[in-house]
Amino acid sequence: MEAMVRTSSGIRKHAIILIACLFQGIELASIAALPPDVMSRAKQISEEMSGLSTEVEKNSTTNKVLRRRKVLLEVCTNLKNLANHSKLPSPELGKFLKDYQRDTIHCLQPDEDMLSLES
Repeated sequence: MEAMVRTSSGIRKHAIILIACLFQGIELASIAALPPDVMSRAKQISEEMSGLSTEVEKNSTTNKVLRRRKVLLEVCTNLKNLANHSKLPSPELGKFLKDYQRDTIHCLQPDEDMLSLES
């Protein structure tokens, strides 16, 4: 569980802290032998909040930019490795590069949020 995340708003930070508290509270509640229905509901709420937190993180603009940068770094590394170590015959290498290009373009396609930032 993350302890702190730098964001422009404190919402993400507070969500993580709340999830950590819920998780620790559930662990403590299991030791205290609370009724199973209470434990079940607490776990359900904790999982829902964790899912929401993950969705917020996934959709944040900063993470989208970071994912794009990571893809570009991987492309650079893979192309260098291919240039230095590939033993594929030219036709197979060409097919591989064409498929790799298609996959990379698909990964780098901007979504609506990224397009609004560029304009």
